[in-house]
Amino acid sequence: MTLTARKRRTVRLVDLPGRPGETMACDATSRTDALDLLIKGETVTTAGSNGAMNLWRAGGEWRAEFMRYMVRISCISTNKVSEVRAWLREWWPKLGK
Repeated sequence: MTLTARKRRTVRLVDLPGRPGETMACDATSRTDALDLLIKGETVTTAGSNGAMNLWRAGGEWRAEFMRYMVRISCISTNKVSEVRAWLREWWPKLGK
């Protein structure tokens, strides 16, 4: 039996605050997956029927935003991963996945 790694879908994001130009982001499948990818240094994105979310690091800070119809509803910029974890706990269910 041969095991192969699942190829993760990536999305091109443009002009994130603190990250001018293009950034490739990994699609997260769960709240835990999103935080794990972010801690590993990846830019993260995901979307559901009720909104979309991006998470990234810029200038030494953790950043995250929740959007609906391309309008930012909530965002956070912090140097504490615990605050990002709390933000994810609040906003992940609102994606409508």
